[in-house]
Amino acid sequence: MSKLVIFDMDGTICDSWAGMSFCYRRTLDKFGRADIADEEYYSCFSGCLPENLSKMLNVEGGELEEAVKYFRECYESEERCKAMLFPYILDIIVNLHNEGYKIGLATMTLEKYAIDTLSHAGIVEYFDVIKGSDEKMRISKTDMINACMEETGISKEDTVMVGDGFSDRSAAQNTGIGFIAAAYGYGITLDNCREYGIENAASPRLVYDAIKKHWDRSVNIQ
Repeated sequence: MSKLVIFDMDGTICDSWAGMSFCYRRTLDKFGRADIADEEYYSCFSGCLPENLSKMLNVEGGELEEAVKYFRECYESEERCKAMLFPYILDIIVNLHNEGYKIGLATMTLEKYAIDTLSHAGIVEYFDVIKGSDEKMRISKTDMINACMEETGISKEDTVMVGDGFSDRSAAQNTGIGFIAAAYGYGITLDNCREYGIENAASPRLVYDAIKKHWDRSVNIQ
């Protein structure tokens, strides 16, 4: 039976920090928070774009919508193609695809930007299903995971997510699937993995082995 591996994008398969940070800083400058301390700035990266900007700018409603719009305009016009695949990720996804795994993407990045990024990286053809956010942020990562399973016909027992954020882990838990932390990304650290007993890959090179070990462990548990 086929198995499904769902990847997060930013901080998991793509090293997009330079471009994303550039756009965040530009947005903070535009809306009067250019002087935000680094400690506060980095502490705000825990959710999707509107949540992060709401924390950074302390705004809601129409002001938040304007900030999100400005960020996306900056991202689309200048920074999108700065996102590059982490080392080894292309080979890992190609190998999984060739071995018969189904490959999915669940990202809070706008879906059209996610497809463009994967196309630019020469990897989009290996994905069986791609789910991203829409302009109104009406779909959660939990919804995306469920949609990936539904469209590929893979059960939760045969699905695992690889992501770098606690929001990825929560979404995986909400849907009852396995989770592997990309501990080299922008969120979950190796210390977090040790503290909470999270399966993990400490570097992009180890993602393939972590996926294989996850399924071996699942078989042993059964």
